[in-house]
Amino acid sequence: MHTQIFKLLSYLRIRFAKKSYCKIMIKRILFLLIFSSSFIFAQQKADSTAPAEPAVVPPTINNSITTPKSDTSKTPAAAKPDAAAAKPEQEKPSNIKTGPGTNGKDTITGAGVAMAPSSMFFRTKPGKSETIYLTITNDQKKSERFKISFQDYVMDNHGKSSGVPFGQIAPYGLGKFVIASPSLVELKPGEKKKVAVTVSMPETDEAYRSCWTEMIVDRVSERKQLVPEKGGDKTMQMGVIPTYGFAIHLYQNPPNVRINKVEITRFNFTYNDTAKFIALVVKNAGDGMGFCKSYVEINNLKTGKIEKDLLKQFVVFPGMERQFDLTIPGKLLKGKYSVLMVLDFGSKDQLETAEQEITVN
Repeated sequence: MHTQIFKLLSYLRIRFAKKSYCKIMIKRILFLLIFSSSFIFAQQKADSTAPAEPAVVPPTINNSITTPKSDTSKTPAAAKPDAAAAKPEQEKPSNIKTGPGTNGKDTITGAGVAMAPSSMFFRTKPGKSETIYLTITNDQKKSERFKISFQDYVMDNHGKSSGVPFGQIAPYGLGKFVIASPSLVELKPGEKKKVAVTVSMPETDEAYRSCWTEMIVDRVSERKQLVPEKGGDKTMQMGVIPTYGFAIHLYQNPPNVRINKVEITRFNFTYNDTAKFIALVVKNAGDGMGFCKSYVEINNLKTGKIEKDLLKQFVVFPGMERQFDLTIPGKLLKGKYSVLMVLDFGSKDQLETAEQEITVN
């Protein structure tokens, strides 16, 4: 092609040699053609002598890869995975199916049935109502039914509670002022439901003092019909229905009551070679429930080292005493100690304390 262009330009040069305006154009065209021809020749020579680049092989991918076809009018199909490639490890199916939890996809772990919270604290004014919600979760593969009721109770000095017999009225009973809605709860596998627990206090004198009760959540079991074995009319057959239930403590402290004093009436500290022992008696001298936290500080008067142990959290009802026998593991070294018993009963202004000095020989 370049040879033909050169011949044409030579003809033009001879044909229009006498015209001055054509001479300049012909020279410029000849210069550009000679320069471009030299550059193309050098590039072809370099390409022929350079070594060939190795082919780039893409890494093997276990997952399927989508590859477009030559026909762009159709949706590209997924390429088949290489049979020789290692297959990705498949996720093992859960041995328990998912249930209709709060989002419809919660996984059932088979842990059982759960109730939350375990205690409810009300501060309802006389003539007002207050609602706290109980959440029941059925983390099982079977459906469950629960019936909710309330049981007033009394507590002895050691914290053991006992229900008030039927027909008797508890002086500080909250059961007659509280309702649960719904009182019968049916739960499918993996289902979670909320129960509204509402305290409604009247405008009477008893609404101005503390009261309490237990909410009993019992599992409802269907009674299966007993088929007597052969043995005549004198045959008797008995059956046992396994069941379970939950007890949720409800406390009502109206805003007018004052938890003004919980006293330590007795404190004694002893020890042996392996442990320390504390005998403690407290009394609620206020008109409200005392929610108490107790701890002890054992101070070595020679070295200044202090051992602090959280002992117990408990509640003391108005006008009642509680007795505790507590054990702290660990041996005391020889020396003189100051033992400080501290009782935090919820007051913003004060703590109840008792102190004893001992000498370990």
